[in-house]
Amino acid sequence: MRLNKADGHNTMTIMNSEKRGTLAPDIRRQALEILHSQGYKGLNDVEKILGWQGRAGMTVLQLGEQLGITKDRLRYMLFRSERQKEAKERRIAVKEARKVEFTTYTSSKLKFAISFPANWKVTTDTLQRESDGTTVQHVHAALQKEEASAEEAYHRLFERERTRAVRYQEFKETYERDKKQAYRLFFAKLLGTPPEQEIEALASRELSATEAYNRLMIDPDTFLVGFPEFKEQYDYDLRQHRQATENHATLAQMKRGLLEVSPSNNEDEVSAEVTKLKLPNLMAALELYKLDKLLPEQVPTGSRPTKGIVVDGLHGVTYYFLFNTGETNEMRGMPKFYNVYLAENDQGWIIACSCKAGAFNNYKPIFKRIITSFRRT
Repeated sequence: MRLNKADGHNTMTIMNSEKRGTLAPDIRRQALEILHSQGYKGLNDVEKILGWQGRAGMTVLQLGEQLGITKDRLRYMLFRSERQKEAKERRIAVKEARKVEFTTYTSSKLKFAISFPANWKVTTDTLQRESDGTTVQHVHAALQKEEASAEEAYHRLFERERTRAVRYQEFKETYERDKKQAYRLFFAKLLGTPPEQEIEALASRELSATEAYNRLMIDPDTFLVGFPEFKEQYDYDLRQHRQATENHATLAQMKRGLLEVSPSNNEDEVSAEVTKLKLPNLMAALELYKLDKLLPEQVPTGSRPTKGIVVDGLHGVTYYFLFNTGETNEMRGMPKFYNVYLAENDQGWIIACSCKAGAFNNYKPIFKRIITSFRRT
């Protein structure tokens, strides 16, 4: 059984068998007692008593139907102890944050005041120059010069994947002993292994090892999806990348100043930034969020933007997200952000607080104190 908690969505794979109400009452009661007492750690035992172990998968919704409970209730049972532990840690963090001594800093350049822990230091307080004349149109034109066509990208990926295939001699030696195993070996390091029935179909052909290997190596479908499917996804990703790049270029033209603060001892990579913007026209805070938003592949997890915060009389948009910098695969080591977007008349502000994700719950109450202390002067 696989359990994936990424982005707050829990996916469980177990066998889809009977519908709701077909379980014997004593079996249902036993399964619920296990989940209630052990949470997700008892899933293997639940598999056993329901006869699903070693079979194909089922969703959380389907399991909930089997047990006669909602998917939300099931998720609560699975992760109740974790949520209780996290809630306790959050309460402790809030209590500790109230004890932290804060100091207030006023930026005469950027015309605002903000408070932060007394042991933090201002590392940047600067006005930025007016735009250098680079327009979104310039960025768009540069992107078009750099972008490869779908055909070129497909060919490059095809050639890269070919280098990852097993070498001929190893394939040949295995093929002469066991054709199916030779094909499994060939696909082992590629993007995906075909289903067993396809492996069996390949092995049933009356081909020599050389013929079999050559046919695999010259066919792009061996390594990739078909070109039409690839092109559809490639073009979509290209449009997304182009739009995000143009949005960030638009935002960069609006930037007029930056304040950065951080603690001296900074093992958790903690920082708070306030970016001042000059808006070209009336804009809502949500529009600033959309301009600042990163590409999906850069954000392993992120919240929906919410409008429930008021800062200095302005209704702001709040956004939490994890940023994949590419420096680590460990989510706890990635930076997690608590951003607030504000806008009024021709001025906009982005307040961004961040630290390593593993320490975020400890710093979140401090970040909130920093954000809500913001005052224009």
